[in-house]
Amino acid sequence: MNDLKKLGSLMFRSDRSSEISVRLLDLFAGENVPVDQIVQYAKGDQVFGRVSWEGCAGWETQKECEAALDETLADIQSSSNWQVRLSSEPVSVGVFCSEQTHVLTDLLKRVGSGYFPAYSIPFICSDFEPAKAVADRFGIPFFNTNLTAASDGIEQLQMEVLSRYSPDVLALARYDSLLSQKVIDSTEGLILSVHNSFLPSVKSEKAYALAHDQGLKLLGATARLVEAKTQGPIVAQGVLDVKAGDDQQEFIQKGQNVERKIFVKALRKVVEHKVLVYNAKTIVFD
Repeated sequence: MNDLKKLGSLMFRSDRSSEISVRLLDLFAGENVPVDQIVQYAKGDQVFGRVSWEGCAGWETQKECEAALDETLADIQSSSNWQVRLSSEPVSVGVFCSEQTHVLTDLLKRVGSGYFPAYSIPFICSDFEPAKAVADRFGIPFFNTNLTAASDGIEQLQMEVLSRYSPDVLALARYDSLLSQKVIDSTEGLILSVHNSFLPSVKSEKAYALAHDQGLKLLGATARLVEAKTQGPIVAQGVLDVKAGDDQQEFIQKGQNVERKIFVKALRKVVEHKVLVYNAKTIVFD
């Protein structure tokens, strides 16, 4: 995690007529910024794109980069928007979870293996002891929201933790409770959650057992961003086939496997600054 190179990325959305990508490339060339990759998609009359670069040439701070972009794109601001990130620091990801720890454990193992090379987890917050055992095993600060039964007490502790650590991303690793509006508002970065994708009739903490009994043929998981008062836009989804001979335990394991896979896939896209939200949908860049 030491001696990380300065990485830059810019995601943008604009009208096709703006020729925004040409302007950006001219700007980068003038600032001696070595462009590593540029990806662009056209949808209707809109253009969505991402530019990435590596190294310290060009701008030294994000504010310098933002100022240059504001000047270059000033005449198309009304029909465009962009997000830039320029940093040599690891992306910090705070974690909330509930009783089930399969997503949390898989996430921490992947961090340790280098799957997320520029990535840190400053805290884990949960109301269940299994999550504390996982946090202790990986040496990560743990905050137990079960110390208070009052919902406003839980909310206050969550907000204090978020204020203390200011994570870039909040990962809900199978966090089965709803976040309050105050907690959502106090989170500076994106919030990502994952849930199993079953038929609407299967709504229970024992969803896998019920789905097995109902004879579902596919198991799925959906990772989405969390927004106020509504289900947020989808970042990633996946499914697995169920075999006729699968017993209930195999059914559960398959379901948890797809949850793990889809969550880390979506989280990596978020961490790498490859998820752009527009009109309640996401543009996910390769």
